Parts: sequence; C-alpha cells; structure tokens
Amino acid sequence: MPDFVFTPVAQNTIIRPLAQAVCMVRGGETVEYTDTADHQKKTIDSADLYFLNLETKINGRKVDIDGTTVSFQARYKPARIRVNVNDVVVIVSRKTTVQSAMDQYKRKMQANLSCTRD
Repeated sequence: MPDFVFTPVAQNTIIRPLAQAVCMVRGGETVEYTDTADHQKKTIDSADLYFLNLETKINGRKVDIDGTTVSFQARYKPARIRVNVNDVVVIVSRKTTVQSAMDQYKRKMQANLSCTRD
C-alpha cells in the first residue's frame, strides 16, 4: 500500500486538509464537510487537488508528488496518507471519513495536551 505524507501549508484550519486527504485516498471522489470556522457546508473534489504537495518514497528516495497524481493512483491501489496538522499526525485510508479523521485528530490532540500537563 503506497504511503504518502501530507503537510498542509496553511495550518489555520484542521478539517479542510483532512477532507483533502480523504478525497485523495478515495480516488478524487467528492467529499463533503462542514467548515468549523464559518459552519458552511463545503466540498472537495479532484479539481481541488492539483496544487497540493505530498511526499512519498520511491526506491528509498523521497519524492514530491501532487494531489491529483495521488488520487489517480488511489483509484487503482489502496493508499494511506499521513496528514501532519498542527504537530498532530492523522492517518487517512480509504475507509476513513472526514468525521473519523477529525475524531482521530481530537483524540491525539487531547492525549498530547494531557502529556504536557503531567
């Protein structure tokens, strides 16, 4: 299963990069989400992926790859994306939903906060 690393440039939102990752691993399938900033329903589709940069390893070397290429490959092979959002790693696979990715983020963020308090 190909693994990709996605470190979004804009770190001011959490849900959008997770929705982008879900869209990519589902082969560019349209993904709906509710933006937590303005509470508006929004979508991500294959047209929104071309400007995203990810990283993967090919023959042991790190290679940059765009979101459209990742989504194309994910149509034919299951993929997994490691999303680095605000120093929290969320793993997104084909079965991941935007909501489950957000839940994973919240769990890990809470665990990080409880570790720093101790």
